[in-house]
Amino acid sequence: MEEKESILIIDDDESTCKSLSLIFRKKNYEIETAGTGGEAIEKARERFFNMALLDIKLPDMEGVELLAPLKEMHPDMVIIMVTAYASMETAVRALNEGASFYITKPLNMDEVLSTIREVLEKQHLVIENRRLLQEVQRELADRKRAEEALRRHRDRLEEMVKERTAKLEEANDELQREINERKRAEKQIKASLAEKELLLKEIHHRVKNNMQIISSLLNIQLIHIKDHLVRKTFMETQNRIKSMAMIHEKLYRSENLTRIDFGEYIESLTADLFQAFNVNPDSITLKKNVKNVYLDVSIGIPCGLIINELVSNSLKYAFPEGQPGEIRIDFKLKNNTYELTVGDNGIGFPKYLDFRSSESFGLQLVRLLVKKINGTIELDKRRGILFKIVFKGNGDYE
Repeated sequence: MEEKESILIIDDDESTCKSLSLIFRKKNYEIETAGTGGEAIEKARERFFNMALLDIKLPDMEGVELLAPLKEMHPDMVIIMVTAYASMETAVRALNEGASFYITKPLNMDEVLSTIREVLEKQHLVIENRRLLQEVQRELADRKRAEEALRRHRDRLEEMVKERTAKLEEANDELQREINERKRAEKQIKASLAEKELLLKEIHHRVKNNMQIISSLLNIQLIHIKDHLVRKTFMETQNRIKSMAMIHEKLYRSENLTRIDFGEYIESLTADLFQAFNVNPDSITLKKNVKNVYLDVSIGIPCGLIINELVSNSLKYAFPEGQPGEIRIDFKLKNNTYELTVGDNGIGFPKYLDFRSSESFGLQLVRLLVKKINGTIELDKRRGILFKIVFKGNGDYE
């Protein structure tokens, strides 16, 4: 709701105050009256009035004398002097002391209302202009402070950039020296690695060749052996030597000289065993589930020998008189634990025989090898045989 404009009528003539109050209220002005200068000062202390109609003659003072205290309290108050007999000298004095306008009695109300409206509009313009000026001045002051703060910040940033640049240049020089040093070290390491890889390949190659020589010597010896049992023992020994030689062959042919793809190794190993035992592939089939298992030599050789022994046993005993069947090998890693299963669906393990106490060299060897890799071994006899070997190793399963 818009606030009413207020007028203070200062006149000792009650009839004049009443008539003016009635007219002004009809024009929606808020009106208060004072009969003396002292009363007018008290009312002005209590609140702001947009305008005062001030009689030139008051019981306790001259109207002109009231101008200064009223303007001191409310510089924006509009004061119109009213008199019936004042001289031009008095009018000029009143205007000089702070009066905004000067009217004489008898009052022409149309002229008075028009004058009031005009001076109040001027008052609003003055107040609004002052407010705008103060806002502009505040904005200018804020902008100057902001510009000064920005300048100080910019100067500080430039100083920090210079310091940081100097430190970065120093760090870059140090880094470049480290890079050059590292490159020299890497070059030396690569040369050393290449030399060691070549040496390691040569070692694996020589071990494989030596084992092949041993196997060949056994083969020559076989020619002169007539006893079936001895020949069988020699052939089994040959197969064991071949299983170990094959690991060294895979290693020196591989780009990775420390680990072999055990799926490929089992493929080659079982193919050699099927050939050594003259197995008809249409009669006995091999199923494998070995994917992306990589083992180093310390684990690979024991595992290769275990698979060699168990698959050899299946080929020798599980399928008598050409009986068809299936041999299965599974090898997997889960939660850093390897699980190797080797089994067949042949005639099964003799009920009276405990594989843990069997004096068979092959099973004894399997037990020793499982112990070597810190593993456990179990035998399931429900359908044929199924050996399950569990161990933790240092290979990877990708």
